[in-house]
Amino acid sequence: MCRGYLATQMVGGVWADKHGAKRVLGLGVAWWSVSTVLTPLAARTSLPLLLAVRACMGLGEGVAFPATNSLLSK
Repeated sequence: MCRGYLATQMVGGVWADKHGAKRVLGLGVAWWSVSTVLTPLAARTSLPLLLAVRACMGLGEGVAFPATNSLLSK
């Protein structure tokens, strides 16, 4: 179930080194936050939509750890 998270782990680190860790972390947190806000609506609508929103949440969460490591290493 954590495919979104796994998909952005390595990509998030590359993006953080290439485009700046603050920018990548900020965009990831924004994406993650929007997905969190949409979760109750998706849960009321349908299970497939809920799963899609949760996968989108994982995409935002996935960049957080590598971007934070990149930020702290500098």
